[in-house]
Amino acid sequence: MTSATNLFLQIALAVLWLLASGLLLARYLPDSSQFSSFGQGAGLLFLVLIIVVLWRAPPRAADLPNLTPGTMLRLGYRTMLGAILAALIALFLLGIVFHPWLVLVIAFTLAAIGVIAKRGQSLSWRMIGLGLFIGALCLSLSGLSGRLDMFQAIHLACVPILFVGGVLLTQESGLTRVYCVDGTWTEVAKGLLIGCVLAVPAAFLNISYGAHSGDAWIDQPWEPIVALVPGFAEEIWARLFLLTAIYVLLRRRSNDRPTRAVLAAVLIAGAVHSLAHLPGHMVFSPAAVPMLLTALLYGVPMGLLFV
Repeated sequence: MTSATNLFLQIALAVLWLLASGLLLARYLPDSSQFSSFGQGAGLLFLVLIIVVLWRAPPRAADLPNLTPGTMLRLGYRTMLGAILAALIALFLLGIVFHPWLVLVIAFTLAAIGVIAKRGQSLSWRMIGLGLFIGALCLSLSGLSGRLDMFQAIHLACVPILFVGGVLLTQESGLTRVYCVDGTWTEVAKGLLIGCVLAVPAAFLNISYGAHSGDAWIDQPWEPIVALVPGFAEEIWARLFLLTAIYVLLRRRSNDRPTRAVLAAVLIAGAVHSLAHLPGHMVFSPAAVPMLLTALLYGVPMGLLFV
């Protein structure tokens, strides 16, 4: 990417961010419904452009370290990709009986336990402490909101294990860094701020299309803080653990073509996260199509930002 192209894309991204955020926020003003369609258009363009910018930005897949194939499951790239997809489809089929979200989280937690058992020598007290803190925070905030049922409690109780397993995988793969574990608190704050800022148009766009339409307007000061629960819990299992795990499995078999391992991991993790919001019987119905489009709009940019 040339410096001139880079500067142009950054300016275009900033302009679209301002337009999308401002127009989508303005739709809440009286007699301002005309802003909605313009805001949605700007928001969609912003998401498309951020995918382009992040995909072209370093680190490039070829710059990531190669991974040794290992001694077990000497499968080719396509065979491993097929095995991953088959396993995920099987979990969604099981989710028809139980909710797919619960099935997926439990399955990934068991996988994370295996990762921890294999790589236990790399554990640190900071890693464990942060996992326990995030899990306890999510449980506390969910309880404060009055939504902590058995389903949610099981999900959030798995967060520390998924966090530790995901961190161990990122450290092994070199895919990205988890700054709260191996960085400075300045880096943590910077990363969190960048993520929050870039997510603003997507958040407003999500609401404008009717997501969470059953939620009432904010009437308690603690309610915005509760939004941290999915921000932590969902990103930990869908991005930190699942995306990284898929990348590790595929990169071991694709060191000669590393880009496809990154792309497949981002796309699959985004699709799984999006489809998991549906009841099990709807995953294999036409209702899955808009959820897959949602995965492209929200999951792919956040996955690339994570990388």
